[in-house]
Amino acid sequence: MSQTAHRQGRLAAAALLGFVLLCGAVSVFNVNRMAELDAVTRMDRDTLRQIAQRLGIENAASSVARTRDWNHMLIRETTPALAEASLQKHAFAIVDQAGGQTSESGRGQPLDPQGGDGLVNLVIAFDGPIETVQRVLFDLERSAPAVLIDRLEIEPSIAAMQTTQSQNLQVTMQLTAQWREP
Repeated sequence: MSQTAHRQGRLAAAALLGFVLLCGAVSVFNVNRMAELDAVTRMDRDTLRQIAQRLGIENAASSVARTRDWNHMLIRETTPALAEASLQKHAFAIVDQAGGQTSESGRGQPLDPQGGDGLVNLVIAFDGPIETVQRVLFDLERSAPAVLIDRLEIEPSIAAMQTTQSQNLQVTMQLTAQWREP
């Protein structure tokens, strides 16, 4: 073997050793960087947990899990008639809490139950000032069980048409909710 070939072999070995050392250094750097990122992420999680505790917010993971579970948004009753009664009770409570006067209620369009779950609906009418109407709509929108307003009619109440003193409105709405057997 000539001296040139021997020198080329040494250079190739040195280059290979240099490449291996460089790869090792890069991987050590990456491992250290990943450990730093993990520590920062852990600190961020701990900080968020501490902030949540200070604000009185419960565990964020259970909040997310609860938002994925939609069962609390359904009326849980054994029959459509009981589900409709539950919807009526729920709607009347919201109107009463908002300060409205419920004047009537009735069944909406018949809906076909589908063996243990389906839709129920009813029509309710109430009187109240605009603030009460706004509060009822807001509370129905954010309440559980979920209630859809299929039809909404708002007009001046009979008292408001007879005098200029009354600011009350007559509201008629058709509500729909989904029910499921427990």
